[in-house]
Amino acid sequence: MSFTLFIFMCSITLNHCDGPYMINKKFNDYSSCALFGYEESGLVLRQFETEDMNKNEYYTKFYCKKNESI
Repeated sequence: MSFTLFIFMCSITLNHCDGPYMINKKFNDYSSCALFGYEESGLVLRQFETEDMNKNEYYTKFYCKKNESI
């Protein structure tokens, strides 16, 4: 069984989320997917200029979806 990570990019001030965006990587278990989700979220948020981050109050949401095999 494997898992796929999906991330949403959200703004508190705009009251809107974009996504989900699928991360092109497969994870062998939920734990590795979830931990990577937190790391990836930090990387995504660090791409914003401080002024934009403070103005739009960006945050991420994510989930790990189990890939069912037949």
